[in-house]
Amino acid sequence: MSMAGTSSEPWYREGLRFACTRCGACCRGPGYVWTDPGEVEVLAARLSLEVDEFGRRYLRRVGRRLSLVDGPDGACVFWDNGCSVYPARPRQCRTFPFWAENLTGEAAWNETAKLSPGVNQGRLYELQEIEDLRGGSGSTSGVPAAGALSTGELPNRPAARDTRVLQPAPRGRDRKDSE
Repeated sequence: MSMAGTSSEPWYREGLRFACTRCGACCRGPGYVWTDPGEVEVLAARLSLEVDEFGRRYLRRVGRRLSLVDGPDGACVFWDNGCSVYPARPRQCRTFPFWAENLTGEAAWNETAKLSPGVNQGRLYELQEIEDLRGGSGSTSGVPAAGALSTGELPNRPAARDTRVLQPAPRGRDRKDSE
């Protein structure tokens, strides 16, 4: 019996199509954009800022984690009719729509397609690529992963002086709630 017929393989074993249209659908919804210290360093460098200054301007603590703050309209702070930090965007952004919650079944994938016009369009991602992206490796655009460019630790300090930034935002669904 071939493995293709077994339940041990994911429903997307034949691959999935996606082409980023840069519409911003994944950038403009409510939720958090989680970052790690390496991504923070890369983003700070992209904006020619020191890590501490980047943290004061663009990060908030949510529990023990760091998230980018929202812009005035609730979208990602770096969304301005396009991603202003696209080459340095966090892993969460680079791996959309191949997030675990979008890959739980065809229904979840099709719900994601209703929100993002690039889902089920464009190039075919093969099973191994999907698994890599689901695990946080790679990029849907071919742009090098930001975390691969820099590593390091942030000082153990509040993310910003503005206490509003330190509070978890009352939200519905995260853009992605990983880890």
